[in-house]
Amino acid sequence: MRTRTRSISTTAAALLVTATTLASAGAASAAETDSGPQGTSLLDVLTVHDVDAAPVQAASRAAYDALTPAQQAEFDAVLASEDPASQPGVTTSYSESTAKTVALGVLKPAGVSPNITVYNVTYTWTATTRFLGVPVGYFKQVFKYQTGNNVVLTTQYCNASFEGFSGPWAMSVSNTHYVASGQGHCISDFTLSAVYKGSNISMQKQMWVITNGPGLVDRDLTVG
Repeated sequence: MRTRTRSISTTAAALLVTATTLASAGAASAAETDSGPQGTSLLDVLTVHDVDAAPVQAASRAAYDALTPAQQAEFDAVLASEDPASQPGVTTSYSESTAKTVALGVLKPAGVSPNITVYNVTYTWTATTRFLGVPVGYFKQVFKYQTGNNVVLTTQYCNASFEGFSGPWAMSVSNTHYVASGQGHCISDFTLSAVYKGSNISMQKQMWVITNGPGLVDRDLTVG
């Protein structure tokens, strides 16, 4: 579900204070009024799939507002370009988490000793792309699989999501997961598109991760 978060200018904020005597329904309607393309900054629209919009938008707005006017213009140009997450100067940082529990009452795959302990594992990682310290987009992937005897026995779930600026973004994700040579593979192919100030923006990205029994083998975010 996409959530639109709009910043309110100083003038608009003053008008809202003046309007406090209006009925609550009227005030709510006024608060949702769009200022239109000329009054909307690049970061006023955030596409959100699985994060809380308020803190993400606040942090990004603060980083954007800290830029000089020239830097803001440079940032806007990057976001309005083809495949903004791959433009020169855009950096990518990673975060990850792993949850591992003993799988109780599971039917072990053929060829696996009944004495081997099987674990349910959920590996989650996020790739955050930034330009001049301001987020361009967030790519997130969740991979669920089972391990035993230091190998991946089965893969169960692979899914990915994207939150980006210069939206709203249209998103299509194709996910594939499988086991090969005792390793688990999770591959997500993104097709992303948006329109900003008359410019058509698109990104083709592939997010993938390989795991084994002990944990992570490799991962990356590449051009799809």
